[in-house]
Amino acid sequence: MLEKSKQEDKKMTANTNCRHVRGELNHGMISVIHQTLVFFLVLISLTAPVIGLAASQIPVRVAVYVDHGACGDKVLALFRALNAAGCQPLGIETNDIIAGRLNKSNFDVFVLPAGEDASTSAYWGYDYLGNYYKVWPQIRKFVYSGGGIVGIEAGASFLSSYGISAPGFVSSKPTAGLQNFKIIDGAFGNGFQAAYVSVGGGYFKTSKATTIASDTLNRPALIRYNLNKGRVVLCSFDPELRGDSELDWTIWDNYDLNGIHPDSEGCWTLLGRMVRWSAFGDSSAPVIKATNPTGARVAFVSSHNADGGAAASLQPALARGIEFAGHIPLAIRFKDICDGRLTKDFKVVTFPGGTVAGYSYGLWGHEKAILDFVYNGGSYYGVCGGSFYASQMMFWDGAPYYDGPLLGLFRGTDNGPLTEIAEWPNWAMTPVRINDSVLGDMGTQQQMYYGGGWKSSVKGVYVAATYTTKEHSGAADGIRFSYGNGRVFLTGTHPEARPGSLEDWLYWDNWAPATNTWWGPATNTPVICPDNPWTYMHAIFNKWLVR
Repeated sequence: MLEKSKQEDKKMTANTNCRHVRGELNHGMISVIHQTLVFFLVLISLTAPVIGLAASQIPVRVAVYVDHGACGDKVLALFRALNAAGCQPLGIETNDIIAGRLNKSNFDVFVLPAGEDASTSAYWGYDYLGNYYKVWPQIRKFVYSGGGIVGIEAGASFLSSYGISAPGFVSSKPTAGLQNFKIIDGAFGNGFQAAYVSVGGGYFKTSKATTIASDTLNRPALIRYNLNKGRVVLCSFDPELRGDSELDWTIWDNYDLNGIHPDSEGCWTLLGRMVRWSAFGDSSAPVIKATNPTGARVAFVSSHNADGGAAASLQPALARGIEFAGHIPLAIRFKDICDGRLTKDFKVVTFPGGTVAGYSYGLWGHEKAILDFVYNGGSYYGVCGGSFYASQMMFWDGAPYYDGPLLGLFRGTDNGPLTEIAEWPNWAMTPVRINDSVLGDMGTQQQMYYGGGWKSSVKGVYVAATYTTKEHSGAADGIRFSYGNGRVFLTGTHPEARPGSLEDWLYWDNWAPATNTWWGPATNTPVICPDNPWTYMHAIFNKWLVR
């Protein structure tokens, strides 16, 4: 085993990390009650009116759809842009909508982002937003009662096509890149704004809306209109991306635009105007506030395709956990890795939770780029699906995985799911015991389990965390090891998720999942984590991965 550092690690002072102490039952009960009260006070603060502030200063409560169809490559940029513009972005899933949590008491605006693979049909699946019996009525109810809606690219197309909004979206399949849009609605400023547009872009055919901005052919590219008591903004381009900056926690757009994006901050200002107008009817420009940590640059694999890959739903939380550790998450696509962009410019590459087949197919034939990055001194952080992908062998429901190549960084086997914790595709909180010569003895910590694995054949690696459930008590959850000159950490649980808190920019993880299926029946049972697993992530990055 590695020797402990000669200098004692300073204890973190995060009071939110309430330790479970054996034999102190009353203390544990008080901690849970305290966390419960804090959770509900946070929810109350979201719903309480803000008195004495000008309209431009009122924080906007924004529900961002991060479920099936949302483009993972643009998720981090969207959350960063909204936060920088003075909004509270929170990721919601289909079940939140079905359960009625998309309402005016909880949110001011619902944002439907750009779609996966730049497809305007990304949201049409009946099991998700395409469910016109359970989902559409709730979205209509929200906007009819005074809620705002902002649709971007595929989101705008879906809202147009499915009768939630009136205008027609025309997919013109433009060449991806930077385009100039003319602001013609004086309430939103004037002049031109350069913005990224993908092949999922287009324009609107309507006489019932006010055009905010037009494209180079004078076609409506950004529009607004009233719908019953609510307000709707539809946008055919991507105002969340800033191709000359890393403040958007996205690097692939810098690659595509060669780092040239005139007045990229203006895109965030425009997005802030869009959201604020849909919420309050106020299109005044927000003050943009954003800074990056001073630590390492972390390549954050964000792509998801028809086979799987990085799920959008947990990306905001993972990025926030990396930020908490003092480092900069930067979204990078499969394409960028295949093009040789995974270089020494990054200290760590992170593979988030998701479906491993997406990683296998998306990076097929380019595994060496990742292996070389680690071997030559980089680090690899794999969560759940990212951990499965890094293994030599994977078993799922007792059967070996043959659906594409695995990396083989870990020469053992990753086995899932642990049905005693949660039947797939459900999730649940589970206690994890953390005790490692490098990370330290962090006690037992509640973490989210969402279909991850336990590691077997762990000879030659250090087991940093173990499951504590009856059937798998002592089974390896978190492991660390060296690979060439690089380092690896794999975890089956999700320490990035913080149910009961809004710090992880997620709303869906504050509620117990649906039973047996992806889409229902939805529940309104709160889930509260008494610990702060980000302290574990902090140790993983700063005591092992980043040197």
